[in-house]
Amino acid sequence: MSENNDEGANLRTRTKGKRAYTRVRNTDTNPCLKESEMSMECMSRNGYDRDKCYDYFMNYRSCLNFWKKIAKQRRLQGIKPEMPTPEERTGIWEDFLKNRTKK
Repeated sequence: MSENNDEGANLRTRTKGKRAYTRVRNTDTNPCLKESEMSMECMSRNGYDRDKCYDYFMNYRSCLNFWKKIAKQRRLQGIKPEMPTPEERTGIWEDFLKNRTKK
């Protein structure tokens, strides 16, 4: 009987991992997909030498931090969904760039 429980636990873990991977690869839930792919391509091109891809990692981290702040603002304002849709993100990003260049 314990073997059946172990198999069920393994199935849930595998399924959960696959869902998590799918969520990361989905542009609806991951606004930094392009930056993630660019950093992985850099790693592949440079023999997985992290030092050579530092700028790509920092760009990805900046992207994540930006969208986390946006999601937090939306959550505090009661806006659903917390993460803007891909269409909304374009406008939010353009507004950010316009306001940033004015300062």
